[in-house]
Amino acid sequence: MRRIEICGGIASGKTTLALLFEKSAFLPVYEDFKSNPFWEIFYKNPPNYAFETEVTFSLQHYQQIKTAFDDGGRVIVSDFSTVLDRAYAHVSLESDQLQTYLAVHSQIMSEIGAPDLLVHLRRGADELLQRVRNRNRPEEAAMRVEFLESLNESLHNRVEEARASGQKTLIIDSEVRKFAYDIDEAQRTIKEVLEALA
Repeated sequence: MRRIEICGGIASGKTTLALLFEKSAFLPVYEDFKSNPFWEIFYKNPPNYAFETEVTFSLQHYQQIKTAFDDGGRVIVSDFSTVLDRAYAHVSLESDQLQTYLAVHSQIMSEIGAPDLLVHLRRGADELLQRVRNRNRPEEAAMRVEFLESLNESLHNRVEEARASGQKTLIIDSEVRKFAYDIDEAQRTIKEVLEALA
């Protein structure tokens, strides 16, 4: 079954882009971050809770993709990404934890495979922080621009690794492309994604 994964920094527009496919023959799948029991406490003390947070998110995403496979017939579009999961892990985990996490991630990928298309939404850390502030989630109140910069760099590296291995990738500057507010821009973005998937 074919699948598109959308990756990008926090508040880069991943869910907004996935929503554009709701009225099509595609099957959007959305991250249920609040169902991760470690999500809130992670932001209060990232070093102490990073490992269980990252492993849980990866297993949740794995389960969501497997469940979507059972739907059959439709192309999956997820607002989360196995590549982004790895990017978070490289930022948040110590060496021994990272090696354990990567073993779990490798097993996941051996079962579900790489996506048919990886869409990378790029947006600068300062702009991401402003968007985080605007959505006003209490759990994210202490987020720092340095974390977003580190995540952007890690994600860039993981995407480049994926591209080097042959992963089909589409890069969209979501700081410039206002597909959330402009109908014409939304249509152009959908067309670009479909062309990249073909």
